[in-house]
Amino acid sequence: MSLPLPQELKQFVSDQEWIFAKTYAKTWPHEYIVRDRVDQDLFLQLVSHIREHGYQGHFYSKPITYFDEAGMVYWTMGAPVDETTIINRCSKEQSYEYRRDHGTLPEDVAKQSESPDVESDASGPSTLPCTMGPLRHPEEVAKVVDVCALRFLGYEYENAIPQAEKHTQNLSAWSQAICNTLALHADPMRNFAAFFALQRSLGKWCGVSMTIYSEQHIAFDFLFLHLYTQDVPTEHQHADYMRQWEAIPKSEIESAAAYIRQSFCRRQSGPKSLHELVQRLPPHAE
Repeated sequence: MSLPLPQELKQFVSDQEWIFAKTYAKTWPHEYIVRDRVDQDLFLQLVSHIREHGYQGHFYSKPITYFDEAGMVYWTMGAPVDETTIINRCSKEQSYEYRRDHGTLPEDVAKQSESPDVESDASGPSTLPCTMGPLRHPEEVAKVVDVCALRFLGYEYENAIPQAEKHTQNLSAWSQAICNTLALHADPMRNFAAFFALQRSLGKWCGVSMTIYSEQHIAFDFLFLHLYTQDVPTEHQHADYMRQWEAIPKSEIESAAAYIRQSFCRRQSGPKSLHELVQRLPPHAE
């Protein structure tokens, strides 16, 4: 049963300077707070309240626990409470289920649920209903790559950039540059930041519609191969994900790297998004 936020948590959400997610301004406008930059006890209390008193919903095929308060929808991405580092929120009118019901989903992903032959859950190695190969990497490979990217405190690194430079120096700009060129930044930290940003983008929001044939996934894999053997400087390490990374056997990491290296033959050979895939399907496939 839903329970309104207690006064202490109402004051907490009111007092925060919520960060607008510029990357999703045109598709899924929302804002967020980062655990390391706020009162961590109240942050975790809010996460627990969302989980315990929220309701089960979806973002496309991904199950999400949402919580409504004063016209805003709050959610996290499902990690254990003590490992959660981000709380998101948006207005009710910008939530997935409201936009689905009112026909206002973003154009590039609005059709991904129209074909029953297409699996849209980003966690699985779903395949094309044709001969082009898989839409996703196998789960065991994707897990290694994701943890590798999340070792880096990307939001904190971005927030340290001087305000006057943030219109050109930000996570979106750094990751887009690599998507465009497949060339590394001269500053190693910006490569880690771009790797982190691509993981966040591909793991939620409209990024879940991107296939492994997209520029984003190609750049993500390219960065993994360059960064998986490199250490993240201590001051930029995410403690929880560093522990997870160090617990993965070296053999599994090298196996994932070998798979990624062999996968680059896929470039330009398949649909870059589920929307493009739907357009390629013959009429009888529906």
